[in-house]
Amino acid sequence: MHLRCVSFYQPTSNKVGPASVWSQHRAYFQLQDDDRDPCLAFYKDLRGEVLTWLAAGDQIIIGGDLNSHVLKPTVSLFFSQLGLHNLIFQRHSSIGAPTTSARNEQRKILDSFWGKANISVARCGCCHPKVFPLGGHSVVWMDLTYSCTLGHYPPTPHTFQARRLHMDRPKTVKLYQDQHRLNGMDCSLLARQFNLECSLLPGIPLAEAQSLEAECIDDLRTKSMLKAERKCMHLFTSGVCFSLKVAEPLAVLIFWELVISRHKGVDVSSRRIKQQKKAAKVTKAVALMEMKELEAEFRAAQKAYRVAKKGHRESRIAFIDTFPAKDQDQIKRNEEAREMGRMAKLITGKLESKKVTSVLYQGRTYETKQSIDQVLLPINEAKVQASEDTAYWISPLRQVFGDMGNQVAEDAVLAGTYQPPPGTPRGARLFLQHAKKPTGIVDSPLGNHHGRPHLCYEEVQGSYHRRSLGSARWHVQSQWQSSRACPAGCFHALPFQLHWVLLQAVPNLRQCAAS
Repeated sequence: MHLRCVSFYQPTSNKVGPASVWSQHRAYFQLQDDDRDPCLAFYKDLRGEVLTWLAAGDQIIIGGDLNSHVLKPTVSLFFSQLGLHNLIFQRHSSIGAPTTSARNEQRKILDSFWGKANISVARCGCCHPKVFPLGGHSVVWMDLTYSCTLGHYPPTPHTFQARRLHMDRPKTVKLYQDQHRLNGMDCSLLARQFNLECSLLPGIPLAEAQSLEAECIDDLRTKSMLKAERKCMHLFTSGVCFSLKVAEPLAVLIFWELVISRHKGVDVSSRRIKQQKKAAKVTKAVALMEMKELEAEFRAAQKAYRVAKKGHRESRIAFIDTFPAKDQDQIKRNEEAREMGRMAKLITGKLESKKVTSVLYQGRTYETKQSIDQVLLPINEAKVQASEDTAYWISPLRQVFGDMGNQVAEDAVLAGTYQPPPGTPRGARLFLQHAKKPTGIVDSPLGNHHGRPHLCYEEVQGSYHRRSLGSARWHVQSQWQSSRACPAGCFHALPFQLHWVLLQAVPNLRQCAAS
Protein backbone atom coordinates (compact mmCIF):
# COMPACT_ATOMS: atom_id res chain seq x y z
CA MET A 1 0.00 0.00 0.00
CA HIS A 2 1.33 3.42 -0.98
CA LEU A 3 0.26 6.71 0.61
CA ARG A 4 0.18 9.59 -1.85
CA CYS A 5 -0.11 13.12 -0.37
CA VAL A 6 -0.68 15.86 -2.94
CA SER A 7 -0.86 19.63 -2.52
CA PHE A 8 -2.44 21.82 -5.19
CA TYR A 9 -3.19 25.44 -6.05
CA GLN A 10 -6.00 26.44 -8.34
CA PRO A 11 -5.35 29.78 -10.09
CA THR A 12 -8.04 32.34 -9.58
CA SER A 13 -9.82 33.84 -12.56
CA ASN A 14 -8.06 37.19 -12.04
CA LYS A 15 -6.72 38.19 -15.45
CA VAL A 16 -5.18 41.50 -14.35
CA GLY A 17 -1.52 41.78 -15.28
CA PRO A 18 0.88 39.31 -16.91
CA ALA A 19 2.43 38.39 -13.56
CA SER A 20 -0.69 36.72 -12.15
CA VAL A 21 -0.73 32.94 -11.83
CA TRP A 22 -3.65 32.68 -14.26
CA SER A 23 -1.73 34.66 -16.90
CA GLN A 24 1.41 32.55 -16.42
CA HIS A 25 -0.54 29.32 -16.82
CA ARG A 26 -2.31 30.77 -19.86
CA ALA A 27 1.02 31.66 -21.46
CA TYR A 28 2.36 28.18 -20.82
CA PHE A 29 -0.70 26.53 -22.40
CA GLN A 30 -0.38 28.75 -25.47
CA LEU A 31 3.25 27.67 -25.90
CA GLN A 32 1.97 24.07 -25.85
CA ASP A 33 -0.73 24.89 -28.47
CA ASP A 34 -3.39 24.48 -25.78
CA ASP A 35 -6.22 27.05 -25.67
CA ARG A 36 -7.87 25.83 -22.45
CA ASP A 37 -8.82 28.08 -19.57
CA PRO A 38 -6.38 27.43 -16.65
CA CYS A 39 -9.24 27.06 -14.15
CA LEU A 40 -10.99 24.40 -16.24
CA ALA A 41 -7.70 22.69 -17.04
CA PHE A 42 -6.99 22.40 -13.31
CA TYR A 43 -10.08 20.27 -12.66
CA LYS A 44 -9.57 18.15 -15.80
CA ASP A 45 -5.91 17.39 -15.11
CA LEU A 46 -6.55 16.73 -11.41
CA ARG A 47 -9.35 14.29 -12.26
CA GLY A 48 -7.09 12.37 -14.62
CA GLU A 49 -4.27 12.12 -12.07
CA VAL A 50 -6.59 11.01 -9.25
CA LEU A 51 -8.19 8.32 -11.41
CA THR A 52 -4.71 7.01 -12.29
CA TRP A 53 -3.73 6.83 -8.61
CA LEU A 54 -6.98 5.16 -7.65
CA ALA A 55 -6.47 2.54 -10.36
CA ALA A 56 -3.03 1.81 -8.87
CA GLY A 57 -4.61 1.22 -5.43
CA ASP A 58 -2.89 4.14 -3.67
CA GLN A 59 -4.11 5.83 -0.54
CA ILE A 60 -4.80 9.45 -1.52
CA ILE A 61 -4.81 12.65 0.53
CA ILE A 62 -5.00 15.89 -1.42
CA GLY A 63 -5.37 19.43 -0.21
CA GLY A 64 -4.45 23.02 -0.85
CA ASP A 65 -5.75 26.41 -1.90
CA LEU A 66 -8.80 25.91 -4.11
CA ASN A 67 -9.54 29.66 -4.51
CA SER A 68 -13.19 28.67 -4.42
CA HIS A 69 -15.67 27.87 -1.68
CA VAL A 70 -15.10 24.20 -0.75
CA LEU A 71 -18.81 23.86 0.13
CA LYS A 72 -19.88 24.95 -3.33
CA PRO A 73 -22.10 22.25 -4.94
CA THR A 74 -19.87 21.93 -8.02
CA VAL A 75 -16.76 21.46 -5.85
CA SER A 76 -18.46 18.92 -3.59
CA LEU A 77 -19.76 17.01 -6.62
CA PHE A 78 -16.27 16.95 -8.21
CA PHE A 79 -14.64 15.30 -5.20
CA SER A 80 -17.56 12.99 -4.41
CA GLN A 81 -17.46 11.57 -7.96
CA LEU A 82 -13.83 10.66 -7.32
CA GLY A 83 -14.74 8.91 -4.06
CA LEU A 84 -13.06 11.57 -1.87
CA HIS A 85 -14.56 13.20 1.20
CA ASN A 86 -13.64 16.33 3.15
CA LEU A 87 -11.40 15.36 6.08
CA ILE A 88 -11.73 18.64 8.01
CA PHE A 89 -15.51 18.48 8.15
CA GLN A 90 -15.32 14.90 9.33
CA ARG A 91 -14.56 16.23 12.82
CA HIS A 92 -16.04 19.73 12.63
CA SER A 93 -19.32 21.13 11.48
CA SER A 94 -19.39 23.15 8.27
CA ILE A 95 -22.09 25.43 9.70
CA GLY A 96 -20.53 28.68 10.84
CA ALA A 97 -17.00 27.58 9.93
CA PRO A 98 -14.63 30.58 9.69
CA THR A 99 -12.92 31.65 6.51
CA THR A 100 -9.40 30.47 5.78
CA SER A 101 -8.29 33.63 3.97
CA ALA A 102 -7.62 36.98 5.61
CA ARG A 103 -8.63 38.89 2.46
CA ASN A 104 -11.93 37.06 2.03
CA GLU A 105 -14.88 39.04 3.41
CA GLN A 106 -17.60 36.55 2.39
CA ARG A 107 -16.63 33.86 4.95
CA LYS A 108 -15.67 31.41 2.22
CA ILE A 109 -13.52 28.41 3.06
CA LEU A 110 -10.80 28.22 0.41
CA ASP A 111 -8.43 25.62 1.91
CA SER A 112 -9.11 22.06 3.00
CA PHE A 113 -8.09 18.39 2.75
CA TRP A 114 -9.79 15.50 0.94
CA GLY A 115 -9.12 11.77 1.22
CA LYS A 116 -10.42 8.33 0.32
CA ALA A 117 -13.40 6.88 2.13
CA ASN A 118 -11.29 4.64 4.37
CA ILE A 119 -9.20 7.55 5.70
CA SER A 120 -10.35 9.21 8.90
CA VAL A 121 -8.58 11.83 10.97
CA ALA A 122 -7.99 11.68 14.71
CA ARG A 123 -7.82 15.47 15.12
CA CYS A 124 -7.94 18.35 12.67
CA GLY A 125 -8.52 22.07 12.41
CA CYS A 126 -6.97 25.29 11.17
CA CYS A 127 -5.36 28.36 12.69
CA HIS A 128 -6.53 31.92 12.32
CA PRO A 129 -5.56 33.47 8.96
CA LYS A 130 -3.71 36.33 10.66
CA VAL A 131 -1.39 33.99 12.53
CA PHE A 132 0.82 33.87 9.42
CA PRO A 133 0.36 37.33 7.83
CA LEU A 134 2.79 36.71 4.95
CA GLY A 135 0.59 34.17 3.18
CA GLY A 136 -2.78 35.45 4.32
CA HIS A 137 -4.20 31.91 4.57
CA SER A 138 -4.90 29.62 7.48
CA VAL A 139 -2.64 26.69 8.27
CA VAL A 140 -4.88 23.64 7.92
CA TRP A 141 -3.69 20.65 9.95
CA MET A 142 -4.78 17.11 10.79
CA ASP A 143 -3.52 14.05 12.65
CA LEU A 144 -3.71 10.60 11.04
CA THR A 145 -3.01 7.16 12.47
CA TYR A 146 -0.59 4.69 10.94
CA SER A 147 -3.20 1.95 10.77
CA CYS A 148 -5.58 4.19 8.84
CA THR A 149 -3.12 5.50 6.27
CA LEU A 150 -0.52 2.73 5.93
CA GLY A 151 -2.39 -0.29 7.24
CA HIS A 152 0.40 -1.17 9.69
CA TYR A 153 2.62 0.33 12.39
CA PRO A 154 6.10 1.05 10.97
CA PRO A 155 9.09 0.88 13.33
CA THR A 156 10.12 4.10 15.00
CA PRO A 157 12.99 5.65 13.01
CA HIS A 158 16.25 6.30 14.80
CA THR A 159 17.32 9.93 14.41
CA PHE A 160 20.86 10.98 15.09
CA GLN A 161 21.52 14.19 16.97
CA ALA A 162 23.27 16.46 14.49
CA ARG A 163 25.51 19.37 15.38
CA ARG A 164 24.09 22.56 13.92
CA LEU A 165 25.39 26.07 13.78
CA HIS A 166 23.95 28.45 16.36
CA MET A 167 22.32 30.99 14.08
CA ASP A 168 21.44 33.23 17.05
CA ARG A 169 25.13 34.18 17.36
CA PRO A 170 25.92 37.06 15.00
CA LYS A 171 29.66 36.33 15.04
CA THR A 172 29.12 32.75 13.86
CA VAL A 173 26.67 33.85 11.16
CA LYS A 174 29.08 36.50 9.87
CA LEU A 175 31.97 34.03 9.83
CA TYR A 176 29.88 31.54 7.86
CA GLN A 177 28.73 34.13 5.33
CA ASP A 178 32.25 35.53 4.82
CA GLN A 179 33.73 32.06 4.33
CA HIS A 180 30.95 31.07 1.92
CA ARG A 181 31.51 34.24 -0.11
CA LEU A 182 35.26 33.62 -0.29
CA ASN A 183 34.72 30.04 -1.43
CA GLY A 184 32.34 31.26 -4.13
CA MET A 185 34.88 33.82 -5.35
CA ASP A 186 37.60 31.18 -5.61
CA CYS A 187 35.55 29.05 -8.03
CA SER A 188 33.76 31.99 -9.79
CA LEU A 189 30.43 30.62 -8.66
CA LEU A 190 28.34 33.77 -9.18
CA ALA A 191 29.87 34.49 -12.60
CA ARG A 192 29.15 30.97 -13.84
CA GLN A 193 25.58 31.15 -12.52
CA PHE A 194 25.05 34.54 -14.25
CA ASN A 195 26.37 33.24 -17.57
CA LEU A 196 24.11 30.19 -17.34
CA GLU A 197 21.02 32.30 -16.64
CA CYS A 198 21.84 34.59 -19.61
CA SER A 199 22.03 31.59 -21.95
CA LEU A 200 18.53 30.36 -21.05
CA LEU A 201 15.41 31.08 -23.07
CA PRO A 202 11.89 31.07 -21.55
CA GLY A 203 9.88 27.97 -22.38
CA ILE A 204 12.82 26.07 -23.92
CA PRO A 205 14.23 23.05 -22.04
CA LEU A 206 17.86 22.99 -20.96
CA ALA A 207 20.42 21.60 -23.35
CA GLU A 208 22.74 18.82 -22.23
CA ALA A 209 25.66 21.20 -21.68
CA GLN A 210 23.45 23.58 -19.72
CA SER A 211 22.17 20.76 -17.52
CA LEU A 212 25.73 19.65 -16.77
CA GLU A 213 26.73 23.22 -15.94
CA ALA A 214 23.74 23.60 -13.61
CA GLU A 215 24.61 20.39 -11.78
CA CYS A 216 28.25 21.47 -11.49
CA ILE A 217 27.23 24.85 -10.04
CA ASP A 218 24.96 23.11 -7.54
CA ASP A 219 27.78 20.76 -6.46
CA LEU A 220 30.19 23.67 -6.04
CA ARG A 221 27.66 25.60 -3.97
CA THR A 222 27.06 22.58 -1.71
CA LYS A 223 30.80 22.06 -1.21
CA SER A 224 31.23 25.75 -0.42
CA MET A 225 28.48 25.66 2.20
CA LEU A 226 29.90 22.53 3.84
CA LYS A 227 33.39 24.00 3.88
CA ALA A 228 32.11 27.20 5.49
CA GLU A 229 30.19 25.15 8.06
CA ARG A 230 33.31 23.17 8.97
CA LYS A 231 35.19 26.43 9.49
CA CYS A 232 32.56 27.60 11.97
CA MET A 233 32.26 24.35 13.91
CA HIS A 234 35.93 23.76 14.76
CA LEU A 235 35.73 25.14 18.28
CA PHE A 236 36.96 22.92 21.10
CA THR A 237 36.53 24.57 24.49
CA SER A 238 39.38 23.65 26.86
CA GLY A 239 40.89 21.52 24.11
CA VAL A 240 44.27 23.25 24.40
CA CYS A 241 45.58 24.36 27.78
CA PHE A 242 46.66 27.98 27.96
CA SER A 243 50.32 28.93 28.33
CA LEU A 244 52.59 31.59 26.89
CA LYS A 245 54.37 28.98 24.79
CA VAL A 246 51.07 28.15 23.05
CA ALA A 247 49.48 31.62 23.12
CA GLU A 248 52.33 33.36 21.26
CA PRO A 249 52.21 31.16 18.10
CA LEU A 250 48.42 31.35 18.18
CA ALA A 251 48.51 35.15 18.20
CA VAL A 252 50.83 35.10 15.16
CA LEU A 253 48.51 32.66 13.37
CA ILE A 254 45.46 34.85 14.02
CA PHE A 255 47.30 37.93 12.77
CA TRP A 256 48.23 36.42 9.41
CA GLU A 257 44.72 35.03 9.04
CA LEU A 258 43.24 38.52 9.54
CA VAL A 259 45.64 40.04 7.01
CA ILE A 260 44.85 37.41 4.37
CA SER A 261 41.09 37.82 4.96
CA ARG A 262 41.33 41.58 4.45
CA HIS A 263 43.46 41.07 1.35
CA LYS A 264 40.65 38.88 -0.09
CA GLY A 265 38.01 41.51 0.57
CA VAL A 266 36.62 40.60 3.98
CA ASP A 267 35.66 43.58 6.15
CA VAL A 268 38.41 43.68 8.81
CA SER A 269 39.11 46.97 10.59
CA SER A 270 42.61 48.46 10.64
CA ARG A 271 42.38 48.87 14.40
CA ARG A 272 41.79 45.15 14.84
CA ILE A 273 44.84 44.32 12.71
CA LYS A 274 47.01 46.77 14.62
CA GLN A 275 45.96 45.30 17.97
CA GLN A 276 46.62 41.75 16.79
CA LYS A 277 49.98 42.77 15.28
CA LYS A 278 51.04 44.23 18.62
CA ALA A 279 49.93 41.06 20.45
CA ALA A 280 51.77 38.84 17.94
CA LYS A 281 54.91 41.04 18.04
CA VAL A 282 55.19 41.07 14.24
CA THR A 283 57.54 43.73 12.81
CA LYS A 284 57.30 43.02 9.07
CA ALA A 285 55.82 45.56 6.65
CA VAL A 286 52.58 43.81 5.72
CA ALA A 287 51.36 46.44 3.24
CA LEU A 288 54.24 45.69 0.82
CA MET A 289 53.80 41.90 0.86
CA GLU A 290 52.09 39.98 -1.92
CA MET A 291 49.50 37.24 -1.51
CA LYS A 292 52.00 34.41 -1.94
CA GLU A 293 54.23 35.86 0.79
CA LEU A 294 51.24 36.24 3.13
CA GLU A 295 50.19 32.63 2.56
CA ALA A 296 53.77 31.45 3.19
CA GLU A 297 53.82 33.32 6.52
CA PHE A 298 50.43 31.83 7.39
CA ARG A 299 51.63 28.28 6.71
CA ALA A 300 54.74 28.88 8.81
CA ALA A 301 52.56 30.16 11.67
CA GLN A 302 50.33 27.09 11.37
CA LYS A 303 53.34 24.79 11.59
CA ALA A 304 54.70 26.60 14.66
CA TYR A 305 51.31 26.42 16.37
CA ARG A 306 51.00 22.67 15.71
CA VAL A 307 54.41 22.10 17.26
CA ALA A 308 53.48 24.16 20.33
CA LYS A 309 50.16 22.33 20.72
CA LYS A 310 51.74 18.90 21.02
CA GLY A 311 53.08 19.62 24.50
CA HIS A 312 50.37 22.00 25.66
CA ARG A 313 49.75 20.17 28.95
CA GLU A 314 53.43 20.18 29.93
CA SER A 315 53.64 23.82 28.88
CA ARG A 316 50.66 24.60 31.10
CA ILE A 317 52.33 22.98 34.12
CA ALA A 318 55.56 24.86 33.45
CA PHE A 319 53.58 28.09 33.07
CA ILE A 320 51.82 27.57 36.41
CA ASP A 321 55.17 26.93 38.12
CA THR A 322 56.22 30.49 37.31
CA PHE A 323 53.57 31.86 39.71
CA PRO A 324 54.03 32.23 43.49
CA ALA A 325 53.27 29.16 45.58
CA LYS A 326 49.98 30.63 46.90
CA ASP A 327 48.70 31.39 43.40
CA GLN A 328 49.83 27.99 42.12
CA ASP A 329 47.73 26.20 44.74
CA GLN A 330 44.65 28.28 43.96
CA ILE A 331 44.95 27.80 40.19
CA LYS A 332 45.36 24.04 40.55
CA ARG A 333 42.31 23.78 42.84
CA ASN A 334 40.19 25.80 40.40
CA GLU A 335 41.23 23.67 37.45
CA GLU A 336 40.54 20.45 39.30
CA ALA A 337 37.06 21.70 40.25
CA ARG A 338 36.40 22.77 36.65
CA GLU A 339 37.46 19.36 35.34
CA MET A 340 35.25 17.57 37.86
CA GLY A 341 32.29 19.75 36.87
CA ARG A 342 32.92 19.01 33.22
CA MET A 343 32.95 15.27 33.89
CA ALA A 344 29.73 15.57 35.94
CA LYS A 345 28.02 17.33 33.04
CA LEU A 346 29.31 14.69 30.66
CA ILE A 347 27.85 11.93 32.84
CA THR A 348 24.44 13.62 33.28
CA GLY A 349 24.19 14.34 29.55
CA LYS A 350 24.25 18.15 29.83
CA LEU A 351 27.47 18.69 27.87
CA GLU A 352 27.27 19.23 24.12
CA SER A 353 30.54 17.42 23.35
CA LYS A 354 29.53 13.81 24.12
CA LYS A 355 32.36 12.15 22.26
CA VAL A 356 33.08 8.60 23.43
CA THR A 357 36.72 7.63 22.95
CA SER A 358 36.88 4.31 24.84
CA VAL A 359 34.54 1.75 26.41
CA LEU A 360 35.41 -0.72 29.19
CA TYR A 361 33.35 -3.91 28.78
CA GLN A 362 33.94 -7.24 30.56
CA GLY A 363 37.50 -6.33 31.47
CA ARG A 364 38.52 -5.22 27.98
CA THR A 365 38.95 -1.67 26.64
CA TYR A 366 37.58 -0.85 23.18
CA GLU A 367 38.89 2.30 21.50
CA THR A 368 38.05 2.02 17.79
CA LYS A 369 34.68 3.09 16.42
CA GLN A 370 33.89 -0.35 14.99
CA SER A 371 34.61 -2.16 18.26
CA ILE A 372 32.66 0.40 20.33
CA ASP A 373 29.63 0.08 18.03
CA GLN A 374 29.85 -3.71 18.16
CA VAL A 375 29.80 -3.67 21.97
CA LEU A 376 27.19 -0.94 22.56
CA LEU A 377 24.70 -1.83 19.82
CA PRO A 378 23.27 -5.00 21.48
CA ILE A 379 23.04 -3.19 24.84
CA ASN A 380 21.19 -0.20 23.36
CA GLU A 381 18.88 -2.43 21.34
CA ALA A 382 17.95 -4.34 24.49
CA LYS A 383 17.14 -1.05 26.26
CA VAL A 384 15.01 0.20 23.37
CA GLN A 385 13.08 -3.07 23.05
CA ALA A 386 12.60 -3.56 26.79
CA SER A 387 9.08 -2.11 26.81
CA GLU A 388 7.69 -3.16 23.45
CA ASP A 389 5.60 -5.86 25.12
CA THR A 390 3.78 -3.55 27.56
CA ALA A 391 -0.01 -3.70 27.56
CA TYR A 392 -0.57 -0.46 25.63
CA TRP A 393 1.80 -1.35 22.79
CA ILE A 394 0.45 -4.80 22.00
CA SER A 395 -2.87 -6.25 20.96
CA PRO A 396 -5.68 -5.69 21.80
CA LEU A 397 -5.31 -2.26 23.51
CA ARG A 398 -3.14 -0.79 20.77
CA GLN A 399 -5.84 -1.47 18.18
CA VAL A 400 -8.39 0.25 20.45
CA PHE A 401 -6.54 3.38 21.53
CA GLY A 402 -3.87 3.57 18.82
CA ASP A 403 -0.98 6.03 18.86
CA MET A 404 -3.09 9.20 18.81
CA GLY A 405 -5.98 8.11 21.02
CA ASN A 406 -9.61 7.12 20.49
CA GLN A 407 -12.09 9.67 21.82
CA VAL A 408 -15.03 7.27 22.04
CA ALA A 409 -13.06 4.73 24.06
CA GLU A 410 -11.55 7.48 26.24
CA ASP A 411 -14.97 8.88 27.11
CA ALA A 412 -16.12 5.40 28.03
CA VAL A 413 -13.09 4.98 30.33
CA LEU A 414 -13.77 8.30 32.05
CA ALA A 415 -17.45 7.42 32.45
CA GLY A 416 -16.58 4.02 33.93
CA THR A 417 -18.50 2.08 31.25
CA TYR A 418 -15.54 0.82 29.22
CA GLN A 419 -15.17 -2.95 28.93
CA PRO A 420 -11.65 -4.08 28.02
CA PRO A 421 -11.52 -6.53 25.11
CA PRO A 422 -10.65 -10.17 25.73
CA GLY A 423 -6.96 -10.78 26.15
CA THR A 424 -6.24 -7.57 28.07
CA PRO A 425 -3.65 -8.13 30.83
CA ARG A 426 -4.95 -8.02 34.40
CA GLY A 427 -2.96 -4.92 35.40
CA ALA A 428 -4.17 -2.89 32.43
CA ARG A 429 -7.76 -4.09 32.94
CA LEU A 430 -7.73 -2.96 36.60
CA PHE A 431 -6.18 0.36 35.63
CA LEU A 432 -8.90 1.07 33.04
CA GLN A 433 -11.65 0.08 35.48
CA HIS A 434 -10.35 2.48 38.16
CA ALA A 435 -9.66 5.34 35.74
CA LYS A 436 -13.20 6.65 36.09
CA LYS A 437 -13.36 10.42 36.44
CA PRO A 438 -14.13 11.35 40.08
CA THR A 439 -17.39 13.09 40.76
CA GLY A 440 -17.26 16.83 41.29
CA ILE A 441 -14.75 17.55 38.52
CA VAL A 442 -16.25 19.90 35.94
CA ASP A 443 -15.09 19.79 32.34
CA SER A 444 -13.23 22.85 31.09
CA PRO A 445 -15.33 25.06 28.78
CA LEU A 446 -12.44 24.79 26.29
CA GLY A 447 -12.46 21.01 26.40
CA ASN A 448 -14.96 20.53 23.58
CA HIS A 449 -13.66 22.30 20.51
CA HIS A 450 -15.99 20.78 17.96
CA GLY A 451 -17.32 23.36 15.56
CA ARG A 452 -14.30 25.62 16.11
CA PRO A 453 -11.83 24.65 13.37
CA HIS A 454 -9.56 27.62 14.11
CA LEU A 455 -8.97 26.51 17.69
CA CYS A 456 -5.35 25.43 18.24
CA TYR A 457 -4.63 22.45 20.47
CA GLU A 458 -2.60 24.55 22.92
CA GLU A 459 -5.83 26.25 24.04
CA VAL A 460 -7.16 23.07 25.68
CA GLN A 461 -4.18 22.25 27.86
CA GLY A 462 -6.10 23.01 31.06
CA SER A 463 -8.55 20.15 30.50
CA TYR A 464 -6.28 17.24 31.44
CA HIS A 465 -9.07 14.71 31.95
CA ARG A 466 -10.34 15.41 28.42
CA ARG A 467 -6.98 14.75 26.84
CA SER A 468 -6.46 11.46 25.04
CA LEU A 469 -4.08 8.77 26.23
CA GLY A 470 -2.02 9.35 23.10
CA SER A 471 -1.91 13.17 23.10
CA ALA A 472 -1.28 13.45 26.84
CA ARG A 473 2.10 11.78 26.56
CA TRP A 474 4.07 14.90 25.73
CA HIS A 475 2.31 16.90 28.45
CA VAL A 476 3.89 14.82 31.25
CA GLN A 477 7.35 14.64 29.73
CA SER A 478 9.02 15.89 32.90
CA GLN A 479 7.27 13.15 34.89
CA TRP A 480 8.39 10.55 32.36
CA GLN A 481 12.02 11.53 32.73
CA SER A 482 11.87 11.21 36.51
CA SER A 483 9.72 8.07 36.51
CA ARG A 484 11.39 5.02 37.97
CA ALA A 485 9.54 2.83 35.48
CA CYS A 486 11.17 4.49 32.45
CA PRO A 487 13.54 1.98 30.81
CA ALA A 488 16.46 4.18 29.66
CA GLY A 489 14.34 6.94 28.11
CA CYS A 490 12.82 4.62 25.53
CA PHE A 491 10.15 6.13 23.27
CA HIS A 492 8.24 2.86 23.19
CA ALA A 493 7.80 3.08 26.98
CA LEU A 494 5.57 6.16 26.87
CA PRO A 495 2.27 4.35 27.59
CA PHE A 496 3.91 2.47 30.47
CA GLN A 497 5.35 5.72 31.84
CA LEU A 498 1.93 7.39 31.59
CA HIS A 499 0.49 4.42 33.45
CA TRP A 500 3.01 4.90 36.25
CA VAL A 501 2.53 8.69 36.47
CA LEU A 502 -1.24 8.34 36.73
CA LEU A 503 -0.86 5.65 39.41
CA GLN A 504 1.25 8.03 41.48
CA ALA A 505 -1.17 10.92 40.92
CA VAL A 506 -4.43 9.13 41.81
CA PRO A 507 -4.41 7.42 45.25
CA ASN A 508 -7.20 5.03 44.30
CA LEU A 509 -5.07 3.54 41.54
CA ARG A 510 -1.93 2.84 43.56
CA GLN A 511 -3.29 -0.53 44.64
CA CYS A 512 -3.02 -1.61 40.99
CA ALA A 513 0.68 -0.73 40.75
CA ALA A 514 1.77 -4.17 41.91
CA SER A 515 -0.13 -5.69 38.99
